[in-house]
Amino acid sequence: MSEFYKLLFAPFQKQWVDQKKKASVPQLLHSFALINFEVIYSKLNSDNQAEFVKMLMAVVHSHRHNKDDEEQNVDFTVVRETMYKYSKQAQKRFFERPALSFLFAWFTLNSDAARFIETKYSDKGQEYLQRIFAEMTELKQQALETLNLQA
Repeated sequence: MSEFYKLLFAPFQKQWVDQKKKASVPQLLHSFALINFEVIYSKLNSDNQAEFVKMLMAVVHSHRHNKDDEEQNVDFTVVRETMYKYSKQAQKRFFERPALSFLFAWFTLNSDAARFIETKYSDKGQEYLQRIFAEMTELKQQALETLNLQA
C-alpha cells in the first residue's frame, strides 16, 4: 500500500524536490488529498483534515522516518510496524486510525492499485497473487468495520 501511495504522490514529491524542499509538504499532501479523495476529504473539518494529512505523510514518507524535517511532526511507528514488525497488535493499531483505515480500504478498491500489485508480484505466480488479493479482501473488511464503528 505504501509503495502505491508513494508512486501516486510522486508528482507532488518531484515538485517538492524541484523547489529545493522549500515547498510545504503538508500543503502538497493537502492538494494530493483534494485531488484523490475530494468527496471525503473536503467534508472533513480542519482538525480532521490535518490528521488525515499527517497519516498520509506517515504512509508516503515512511522511508523518511528518521529525517529531521521540521514539517514532519508525524509518528511513523504505526505505519512502519505493519511494514517491518508485523503483528496482529500492529495491525489493530493501524486500523484504529480512521485515516489509515480509509487509505487501506481505498487502496483495495482502486483498480490502479490492483494493477500495481499484479505488476509488482507477477513473477511470483498466480497462486501468490491470489493469496495477496484474498488477504487484502480480509483486511479491507477489517478496515471498513473499524470505520463503521468509528462513524
